[in-house]
Amino acid sequence: THTHTPTYSCKFTSEYGLKLSGLPLNAFTASEITALYLRHHDFDSALVEKLSEMDFAELTLQDQFQILVFLADQHMYHPDVLAALDDSHSRLATLRKDKAQSDEALKGLRQAVEQEQMAIELASAMERKTRGCLDTIKAKEASWKRGFCFVLLRGSVILAFFSFV
Repeated sequence: THTHTPTYSCKFTSEYGLKLSGLPLNAFTASEITALYLRHHDFDSALVEKLSEMDFAELTLQDQFQILVFLADQHMYHPDVLAALDDSHSRLATLRKDKAQSDEALKGLRQAVEQEQMAIELASAMERKTRGCLDTIKAKEASWKRGFCFVLLRGSVILAFFSFV
């Protein structure tokens, strides 16, 4: 395990007087720039020599992994990375808070919709019951009118009968 203080590769000046940030980074220069950076940070000299002689992709997986872990450790504590992580954490906290508020509002809306549906169902049931009662009243009223007319008719016949006698 290598422990190094964080440094900025853009401030690093190679042994040739060139800033690493000023060198073109492409498939041909990536391995050499990495080797210069590792040499500057006193990384495993045998591995740096291998990297100076061959391309990064030609190294064994173990060597590649060792280099990548070292570089990740170096840059994980870079102020820009730490600031980005802090910003991400604060945005995540804000998003979680917003989500919790949205969930509560959605829960309230769902409850309101449920209550509205129950009110509609209750009103519909009451309307059906009222309509049934009205139909019953109308049927009884019609029956009563028929009975009353019959009684009146019978009474008239009886009255008429008595008036003839």
